[in-house]
Amino acid sequence: MASSRKRESSTSSAPPPEPVKEEGEVVQAVVVPARVFFSEHLSSVLNALTTVGSSKLIDFTIECLRRNGVENILVYCSSEDKQLISYLRKTNSNAAKNVEILTMQDGFSLGDALRDLHTREKICSKNFLLLPSNLIMTIDVSDCFTKHQQRSAMDKNSVMTMVFRDCPPVANDNRRSCVVFDPTNYRIRHFQRLRLDCDLQIDLERLTNKSLDAIVIRTDFIDPELCVCSSHVLDLFTDNFDYQTRDHLAKGLLENEDIMGYTFYAHLVHDGFVDAVNTVNDVHRVNMAVLKRMAYPLVPDLFQNEESFTHGRHNVYVSRGARLARGAILGKNTLVRQSSDYSERACLNDCIETLQRVTNGEDEAVSVILLELNGLKNTYQMSIHQVNRLLARAVVAIAERAWSRQGSLFAALKQTVDPLVPILARYFNPRQGGREFQLDCLRALAALAADDEPLRKALAKLLHLLYESDVLEEDAILEWSKSRDADFVGAGEVDHHHKVQLVRQDIAPFVQWLVEADEDEDDD
Repeated sequence: MASSRKRESSTSSAPPPEPVKEEGEVVQAVVVPARVFFSEHLSSVLNALTTVGSSKLIDFTIECLRRNGVENILVYCSSEDKQLISYLRKTNSNAAKNVEILTMQDGFSLGDALRDLHTREKICSKNFLLLPSNLIMTIDVSDCFTKHQQRSAMDKNSVMTMVFRDCPPVANDNRRSCVVFDPTNYRIRHFQRLRLDCDLQIDLERLTNKSLDAIVIRTDFIDPELCVCSSHVLDLFTDNFDYQTRDHLAKGLLENEDIMGYTFYAHLVHDGFVDAVNTVNDVHRVNMAVLKRMAYPLVPDLFQNEESFTHGRHNVYVSRGARLARGAILGKNTLVRQSSDYSERACLNDCIETLQRVTNGEDEAVSVILLELNGLKNTYQMSIHQVNRLLARAVVAIAERAWSRQGSLFAALKQTVDPLVPILARYFNPRQGGREFQLDCLRALAALAADDEPLRKALAKLLHLLYESDVLEEDAILEWSKSRDADFVGAGEVDHHHKVQLVRQDIAPFVQWLVEADEDEDDD
């Protein structure tokens, strides 16, 4: 392990060389929201404050640019996105960080941003980097920049270099592209984003008329939306108001190359890590890549913002302010934040405190949280029932940590459950997995209560809260209450029969209330 860590620090941690620039020239980058890069079919993408590993997506993007010697970073935001603007101002308050925030009305496109950039005259160099706010990358961006400069010196009509990387063995079709280029100079002759609902179409007749000695057709490229642009790109977007995305620009350049004469090129990277988090399907994949150190040095123990982490064996990252009880079991590829305080029975397998981000008030989409929870099942080959029980246990663990002991445990449980209701209702939805999903929750809660007297005393109220919140249904609760001990708490969970009987006694008034309410409905 020591030698592996030494190799990391000696080869990958050193920042890449800065781009070659003319005297007085400033290396600039323009960062825009990820959603504006795409057409309608990918218009709904995650925002820049989505958490991956220990940091926000926008933090990764800005850090990579700084490491590559970018001196002026222009970040476009919607004027309605107050949270992102506030976060950027807070984390980039130091003037030496050279981050400038530019705002536009909500709903703007990439074309709108570049036309606004042209009007404001913010680009003071011949070339600039253009990228979305959702990139995590360790590639040598300065090399892409330098290659673009070299091509521009040989081809005065070159306006853009698009960066691609080889597609991994299993890839989402929405991330793949077909690129046809001249192998002698990598000039792009055809570009098409591959989609499941669209056939691949290459006009070979048009390419034949170009008198090319050879062409290369690649459909195994992933396009991270990173490109190096000539400042003339701003003129092209200003002159063509129908250009709204970078794909529109590429299409226009190809369709009008005989008239306009402009060219653009491909740059393929083989080394380093680059990936984009566009949709919820990308979150778990990229999160695991960060925790497994595939994105080194952009890892929690080296890339630190508000928290400082230590890195242990099996890629366990623990915040220096976190409190762990003796005997706590931490699985591999785990990150524990400063606010963590888990009891001995907590087992964290490939997970961040996913639920606590919601209870702490962070703005996380339900779909993102569900995806991360489902990731446990896929990564560790756990059954869905194991994940269900883990979720119920996590709710109790968060509440018990917040409980002051002098106050009411149920108050802490209610404070924890209330913001999690949309997630719990989706996860324990009987329409998804039948009544068994609800029984998983009930058995896990009963098993915890059997060994935890304060929780046992609060269990009836907790069940009532989950029932009133439409997380648990009456039929499931009644079926569970009548089951034998092993099915009441889950096989092997509790050793002592009398503990189970105490739980049954404490929930009996709530169960009786359900029965009587059901009888009253039948009478009506």
